[in-house]
Amino acid sequence: MFHDAYMAKDAAITVRVPLELKRRLARRARREHRSISAQVQHELERAVAQEPGETTACKPAVGTFNGSRVPSEEDFREVRRALWGGLGQGDG
Repeated sequence: MFHDAYMAKDAAITVRVPLELKRRLARRARREHRSISAQVQHELERAVAQEPGETTACKPAVGTFNGSRVPSEEDFREVRRALWGGLGQGDG
């Protein structure tokens, strides 16, 4: 099940981890603009989702394109030309 930032949390766990792991999680959380708790939840969900035989209806998209180039207006125009240019050119 996918939880977003606005869903109520219904369980708590306490886990002891090595200090260096906590620091690495904190650095990643800062980079991805999350709290450490939200980052741990994200990492756990990702790890559990990778189990064989598990299927999920949808995957979270938050952060998927972080750091990617934002398409320009010219990029959109090019795609529109490619899509619309092929319409009406069927076999008959």
